[in-house]
Amino acid sequence: NDYTAALRFAGKKRRFRVQNGRAKARIIKRSKKFYGDGCILDNKGSCVQESFMYGIDGAVYMGGSYDIRNEKIEHIRDTLIYLGFINNHWGHFLVDFTTRLWYAAEHPDCKCIFLLSYNIKNFYLSNSILRFFELCNINLNNIYFIKSVKVISTLILPEPSYIPSLYYSDSYTKIFSIVSNNSKSEIDKLYNKIYFSRQKFNKCIESEIGGELFDNLFLNNGFKIIYPEKESLDNQIHYIKNLSQFAGISGTVIHNLIFSDKEIEVFIINKTFHINTLIFDLLKMKKILPIFVDSYATHYPVRIGSGPFLFVNNYLLHNLIRDYKLKNCDEKFLSENFISECVKRYEFTYHKIVYMQKILIDETEDKYNWQYFSPRYNNIWIKNYAKYELLDKEAYDTYSSYSDIYKSLLGKSD
Repeated sequence: NDYTAALRFAGKKRRFRVQNGRAKARIIKRSKKFYGDGCILDNKGSCVQESFMYGIDGAVYMGGSYDIRNEKIEHIRDTLIYLGFINNHWGHFLVDFTTRLWYAAEHPDCKCIFLLSYNIKNFYLSNSILRFFELCNINLNNIYFIKSVKVISTLILPEPSYIPSLYYSDSYTKIFSIVSNNSKSEIDKLYNKIYFSRQKFNKCIESEIGGELFDNLFLNNGFKIIYPEKESLDNQIHYIKNLSQFAGISGTVIHNLIFSDKEIEVFIINKTFHINTLIFDLLKMKKILPIFVDSYATHYPVRIGSGPFLFVNNYLLHNLIRDYKLKNCDEKFLSENFISECVKRYEFTYHKIVYMQKILIDETEDKYNWQYFSPRYNNIWIKNYAKYELLDKEAYDTYSSYSDIYKSLLGKSD
């Protein structure tokens, strides 16, 4: 048995064949599920639950039926491999949308099918995702991306090789080894220490406020600053495979460590008290024990996917710098003026983002009933608590002035 933590995968790579299966691609925006409703129906019209996408704490990320009586149905007379849902998000692609690829990689001449959100207008995939398929030896011309109901002569349904917080398999990690081994970077130079920055990612320039201090901190300590979205996938893999120290902000950039194939030291900067359990899964797969540091502050509850997040050079970061004998940031990032300007941006951005979220919530009638991060996973964070993290999360206190914030964050008092 080459599978970890769950025998339900069975180690036999079993497939389900569905004759005249209907691939229901209409992902309904009013659904409480993370991605929405959609699945395979068998020839009797019943949902094939094995086609659902499952996530943290057994939640259904995507799956379920809806009324198709008024749908225009197209027939595809071919044999296709069902790969589930996909959208253009690199972090989710690595953990959610690659779990059935093992079978497609073993049968590169077969045609495949992905489901899209029914209301997507201008669908595209990033260069990294497209290159990932190429490095898996999967012909992009053999992939159907559908957003309406299709009837397929025969659907092959591979079992997921990874379900968050439940199990992962060698078939899952093998996909990334294949991609890594097939990658070809044009960069010859190697860097032992790398910081993956998000400062040139448009979304994060607005939502991750104060993050430039980490570019400065790690640059001062000999780290090569890499902007992933400015690099090809081949180059990103090249950097990760050859480093000994890695640093990055909790989120998608940490997911890239799935391409690592040796023991490395990892610094992860937390941006919120929310626990991204997907990171714990990936770190366990790669046998990495990271150093977490809570170098943030906020007094607003926010969604982990939108923010905003306020980064600060607080006393916990100072303790990390002291213990690892690092050079501190430049004086600019230690000043009260820098913190006050960041807080102003944070306040402005929060109200703008919350306004947009309120519109979205009113339109979808989704009152946050579905919880992406299950409260029961708080114990995972506590078990991984380190001296550079805020066990009581004092940074969420409300302060009356910028001066109070500055003194509190640096552990100062009058």
